[in-house]
Amino acid sequence: FPAVNGQPEKWLGGTDIEIPKSGLSWFINAIEQKFMKTEAEGGLKREVFTYSTVIDGEKLVVKRQFGVPGYGLMNFNRKEYVFNESPQLAEFTDQMLFENGLLDELKLVAKKIDNGEL
Repeated sequence: FPAVNGQPEKWLGGTDIEIPKSGLSWFINAIEQKFMKTEAEGGLKREVFTYSTVIDGEKLVVKRQFGVPGYGLMNFNRKEYVFNESPQLAEFTDQMLFENGLLDELKLVAKKIDNGEL
């Protein structure tokens, strides 16, 4: 994962994931509207830790991760390149997304996509 706003100073590793362009806005909305809200506010039920949809024929899933808290984004229609068996998965820690500003950077990219700039 690349540094965001200079934090961390080095790359931590990374992974490849391919999703339809509109999938980025969906991923952001899933976190903000489904995982960060109560069921009464339109969020997921307490015991639900995944949320999925199909965009342009590709099944995307967001999952809440534990251990190192964060979120995973999976594309079940594309296989990872190394083992070619598992769905593609990108994992983002809460620290990366919220404390280091990655979610805000993703929002800027999603806005450009939604405006037809990318």
